[in-house]
Amino acid sequence: MVAVNDIETLRLFRSIGKRARKITKNCDRPAVLMEKNPYGDFSLRIDIELENMVKRCIGNNTLITEERPENMSGGNVFILDPLDGSRNFSRGYPVYSLSIGAAPEGAETVKDIRVSYAINLVNGDEYHAIAGKGAFLNGKRIRSLPQKGKKLISLDIGDDYGRAPKLVRGLMRLGWLRSSGTCIMDICMAARGSTDAHVDVRNKILVTHSPVLLIAKEAGMIVTDAYGRDVSTPLENGATFSVIASNEKKLHSDILKVVRKSGPTR
Repeated sequence: MVAVNDIETLRLFRSIGKRARKITKNCDRPAVLMEKNPYGDFSLRIDIELENMVKRCIGNNTLITEERPENMSGGNVFILDPLDGSRNFSRGYPVYSLSIGAAPEGAETVKDIRVSYAINLVNGDEYHAIAGKGAFLNGKRIRSLPQKGKKLISLDIGDDYGRAPKLVRGLMRLGWLRSSGTCIMDICMAARGSTDAHVDVRNKILVTHSPVLLIAKEAGMIVTDAYGRDVSTPLENGATFSVIASNEKKLHSDILKVVRKSGPTR
């Protein structure tokens, strides 16, 4: 594999973050529906604008993305979600973000991601991680440490109506539940210690969201899929995963028990 230059890549990602904030403020009619993406969701104009900007910035490299994926190969592998929380954005609910990660040429799974970056497009908070060098919020190192008392757990159940009642009841026995509508920000909140865990076991999270898994791991979190295994999703357009990220072994074990009792994972 050709190595990723960690520092130069992070510098590029920060530049992308700054440009993304300007675009979200200045895009003409950003919430106009443009077209269906390959995964059945409608893309907003802002989704396309942000994705096109990133394509220009990364040059001749491979890009895994959500809105207009292309059959590209060669160079480093970039994994992008240009706007996580598109529905929030379109309704004026102020929680939405961009995330991007980089892996070396020839990388095969999300475990190969070397550099990760996410930006809260509302307030400008920047999260990043470099494999083996820690996780950071606005340049300051973060750790997700166990807290005393009842836990805060973010949960995304989407349209998983069949198992939702059991899953919600089980998790409510462990702590208070939260949901922001953006997987990226939910995991970043857990990485900074604002919550104790994030749970999404539908196996529907697109690989484009995977860069934040490195941020969670580098912040000291336990990160597995719905069965307690390492997340090793292929780095390819359309691949999906489930995730449980938590800041202590007992909590993680308790969440896995709740998930098992709630029914089969899709």
